[in-house]
Amino acid sequence: MEMALNIDVILAVLAAISVIVFVMFRVRDKFKPLDPKDIVVTVLDVDVVCQAVRDSTALDVFAVFLIPSVQTSADDGVPSVELALLNGIVGIDYVLLSKANVEKQQSFVDLATEMGHTVVEHALGDVPYLRVEDGDVPQLMRECLRRIFHLDDDELMSIVLEGVDHSTVVPLLSKMRAR
Repeated sequence: MEMALNIDVILAVLAAISVIVFVMFRVRDKFKPLDPKDIVVTVLDVDVVCQAVRDSTALDVFAVFLIPSVQTSADDGVPSVELALLNGIVGIDYVLLSKANVEKQQSFVDLATEMGHTVVEHALGDVPYLRVEDGDVPQLMRECLRRIFHLDDDELMSIVLEGVDHSTVVPLLSKMRAR
């Protein structure tokens, strides 16, 4: 009987220690489950994101870089540029939804043309967008963020990832590694 009591006590102590260790690790930030809306990127992360989009085997794959901006109206929309996989090819989709994207449309065309890219007009439903698939797409994306949206290399942007495995991308992102 005394031996059974000792085993019960040992098991109870081990269970208590396990719970304490589990709680300690869950409280620490680096073990907290990552909420996709908390993922941030910089201009310097474009290559990592582009590779993740290219490597995905999902059907609907894109990464939308949300440009930090001051909106004067709810109708302004959020400026953005996306990397998307279409027919197995990664390209830049410059979606003409936000006021800023529409206003900077010609700047995007000029930059892409200056860098030797071909810009093709598309529409998905009633949403028009410009797509570039040829040449060095990551370099054009970086220059678009720098020159059209005036972002510094280390300025934070939110990103929406679809069809991309967050667990493989996040550890490679420059600002997420420090967390």
